[in-house]
Amino acid sequence: MDLHIGNGAKVVALVVETYNLTLPSGMLLDLDNCYFVLVLIRSIVSISYLDLNRFKFIIETKYYSFYNNDVHYG
Repeated sequence: MDLHIGNGAKVVALVVETYNLTLPSGMLLDLDNCYFVLVLIRSIVSISYLDLNRFKFIIETKYYSFYNNDVHYG
């Protein structure tokens, strides 16, 4: 699969489906319907998908946090 990134470039992506991301806090975040892109240097988390899964978002000054069931994930 090819994805177009912000600058219009195409990158090859492999379908991973579900990926278990272990956060520095030790919490496990299950990411569904994921794609693996070898050449990107930043992760992309779909805000709309987190919203559908009842995550809450807090924006303060220059920081952005997201929570689920009162647990801080990032």
